[in-house]
Formats: sequence, C-alpha cells, structure tokens
Amino acid sequence: MKYSHLWLISLLFLLIACNSDEQASQRVRATTKIESVTVQQDGMVKNLPIANTVDLQVNDGVKVDEDGVAMLAFPESMVLIEVLRAGDVTIHQLAEETIVQQSFGATLNQFDAKGFADAKLTIQSEFATITATGTQFLVVREANTPLEWIIPLDAVPGDLIVEANGVTKNVTTQNAIWVAPIGEPSDPIPANFNDVLHWLNLARTASATVLPEIGDIVWDSAVGEATSMDLPVPLPRGSYFPYGAFQLKLVDEPGRVYEQKDCND
Repeated sequence: MKYSHLWLISLLFLLIACNSDEQASQRVRATTKIESVTVQQDGMVKNLPIANTVDLQVNDGVKVDEDGVAMLAFPESMVLIEVLRAGDVTIHQLAEETIVQQSFGATLNQFDAKGFADAKLTIQSEFATITATGTQFLVVREANTPLEWIIPLDAVPGDLIVEANGVTKNVTTQNAIWVAPIGEPSDPIPANFNDVLHWLNLARTASATVLPEIGDIVWDSAVGEATSMDLPVPLPRGSYFPYGAFQLKLVDEPGRVYEQKDCND
C-alpha cells in the first residue's frame, strides 16, 4: 500500500509538471523595446518597463503609444509581431492557426510555418482579415485617414491573402494593398519598397511626429496635369490606362455610365 501511494504521488507530480509545460508552451512572451508599453493580462492593465518581459495568453494583449515599441514572441518561434506607432494587439487563438486582433497603429509580422502544412497566421484588423502562410509583412492603420495598408516584405503568390467585404486579394513583394471601412480591398499597387523600409526603420527609433503617413510613402505624389484630350476613346473599363503622368482605372460595373463633362460649366 505504501508503494502504491508513492506511485500515485509520483504520477500526480508528473501530470502537474506536464500540464505546466503545456501551459508554458501556449504563452506569448512580450518584451518592451522602447517605452511606453502597457499590457493587458488576466483582465488587468499595467505598464511594462523597457527591457522587461511578461508572459501573455489568449485574451491578453499589448498596446504601445506613438513612440513605444514592443515585441511579441509566440510559441515555437513561429510568429514574431513587432508592435509600433500606437499599435494595439490582442491574442485570440494559439494553435496551428494563430489569430490576433490589431486595432490602430502598425505591426511588423513575421511568420514561419516550421514545416507544419496547416499552420497560418491571421490578423483581424479593423477593416480586413489578413491570412499568412509564411511571410513577413506590415499592417499599418493610417493615423489621420480611414485607410489600412498591407505591405508584404517577403511574399510569393499564395503567401499573403487580404479579405474584406467578401472579396479576397493576393499580394506579393514590391506591392501593397489598401483597405477602407467600406468596399473591397484595392488591387495590388506597386510600392516604393526602399522608402517603405526607411519608414519602418524610422518607426522603430524616431518620434512618430516626424513620420509621414505610410500611404504617402507607398504612393508617389500625384502631381501633374492632364486634359480631356489625354483621355483615350473609347474609355477602357476594368483595366488601367495612361492619363497624362498617371494610371487610371474605371470600375467596370453593370449599369455604371461614364461620360466626359466640363465641370467648369
């Protein structure tokens, strides 16, 4: 009987140890790189001083101010999320599909599936759902406009999918997609890649007050002149065409009519 009791006690300790290891493997390590950072943990909000770390789990989150920077390291090192420029991130699921919610700010997301065929990272932003199967990408909400930008830094076709209002778009490196509160995601547009990287480096180190909106970096300034004489006849629908120094596209929808009109009348 004595040995039976010892065996049961040993088994109990083993089960507790295994359960503790399993719980630890399902935690996310949050680290403050630049103040100010707050974490929401077990329903409590507290400051996380620079260079300090804390373990988070499902329903916990991290928020940085305009100058703060925090790093989230997920189990198995499959996901790293850098939270920048007033970013607010909440953990919704830790499994083969990691799900986080991003409100405001910017995140740099790095996802490595580690050979797991069904592994993926899903970012639920304010206006879209972004799904990655192995890539590095930015999700940035502009501070002064209702636009979100999804910009892959390393993505081949199929790596990064953006869905909004029932419409799905694929985006690859050297391109970007913007999403608004209404409507579908934009078509991928060429991005000024080196300028995007420069913006990211500034966001990591400099005051947010010196940073332009990411849209001003992705898009070249629309400065130029064109007249009605520059319009092709007939007007193409559903594809880009040159108009002076610009590229325009008229949405091809049933019942939509386009006509030339002098707005000075």
